[in-house]
Amino acid sequence: MGIAVGDALGVPVEFMSRSTLAKNPVKGMVGYGTHNQPPGTWSDDSSLTFCLAESLCNGYNLSDIASNFVKWLDAGFWTPYGKVFDIGGTTRNAIANLKNGVEPFLAGGTGINSNGNGSLMRILPLLIQIVNLDFKERCKLIREVSSITHRHPRSVLGCVILLEYALNLMHEGPRSALQTLNLNLRNDLGEFPDLENELIHFSRLFDGMTDSEYEALKNTDRKAYESTKFMDASMPSIAKTGADEVWSSGYIVHTLEASIWCLINSTSYKEAVLLAVNLGDDTDTTGAVTGGLAGLYYGSDSIPKKWIGKIAGRDDIQGLSNRLFSYYLNLNFEHKCPICGTELNKYDRYPDYVCHKCVKKATDISGQRLIFFNLGMSGGYGAKYADSGKEYLSQECYIDGKLCWADEARFGGIVVQILNIP
Repeated sequence: MGIAVGDALGVPVEFMSRSTLAKNPVKGMVGYGTHNQPPGTWSDDSSLTFCLAESLCNGYNLSDIASNFVKWLDAGFWTPYGKVFDIGGTTRNAIANLKNGVEPFLAGGTGINSNGNGSLMRILPLLIQIVNLDFKERCKLIREVSSITHRHPRSVLGCVILLEYALNLMHEGPRSALQTLNLNLRNDLGEFPDLENELIHFSRLFDGMTDSEYEALKNTDRKAYESTKFMDASMPSIAKTGADEVWSSGYIVHTLEASIWCLINSTSYKEAVLLAVNLGDDTDTTGAVTGGLAGLYYGSDSIPKKWIGKIAGRDDIQGLSNRLFSYYLNLNFEHKCPICGTELNKYDRYPDYVCHKCVKKATDISGQRLIFFNLGMSGGYGAKYADSGKEYLSQECYIDGKLCWADEARFGGIVVQILNIP
């Protein structure tokens, strides 16, 4: 809903200049204007977002996502009134490729001019699928979904940055989430040189001081080291940029910068999306991306009810949201201990992990009871015999006669994964 409302606020004033909007700013949900649509009408930004979300409700399937995009253009699937009224050229060409039999992963444009915001604007629901995956797996899925329409590494990286920032927003505030993004992503991209090479184009999101750079001030400028607060030094320059240096065109870098800038320079959903739309130019997409982030951070109750009341198909959107949330719960938070059947949280990385109560029954092959320790240590733990205290070196153990594999304590506590053997 955050995406749809931000999108609909921007539709009537799309392509208007910032100076024009400064004289008559958007203050609420209005209609007609650029596309001559009623108030509450959302555009291709929301439509393709909903197409992705609809597919994810049934599990991750790239071909199904692509099929929904084709149905959107050809049959008005997930449009406000059954007809497409706005589509980007790169997206149109990609859908033509899909209809001609090109594989979804290869359908998107790869040219330097194919770096509009068409995949960025629709990517946020993928957060549901990747929230508990490691970075390498997250990037793989993000690349696939972006590449349906936008396959250039710059577009892929923009989507990676947006979703990594969104992941941070689940645990911290907008400014802190930006600092975490700045400090972590540069290191994480080492395995993806094509994406790493594009990082220079997003420099205003990543020019904050790193840990090592800050520590280096000890030797080069002691006074600066002592007077500089690290949290300020590590803040990227986009956070310190004035509105006159924030652009809001259809270029993916501009949309990403503008959306994050709006979020960190506001204190509510309403303030964030109005700030975004009144930047002018590609107002629906800047509003949609900002609205998605603001909705994620502030929650659905933060969106003005008066605005939601005017949104086309709001009941259908709410129904989709409920189905997507149910899929999220099933994917990440519904699991039973394979030994005793106790309800547990679910993690994709450990589909058959054992509850702590059953872990306490673990033995070696001869039946001698084992004790695991360093439960709070992420990334590893030790084991010893309960009776003798002697170190136990194997990762195999047995619980109620079932052979198990003692794996790393990645999510806190001991994880014992049942081996998939007869």
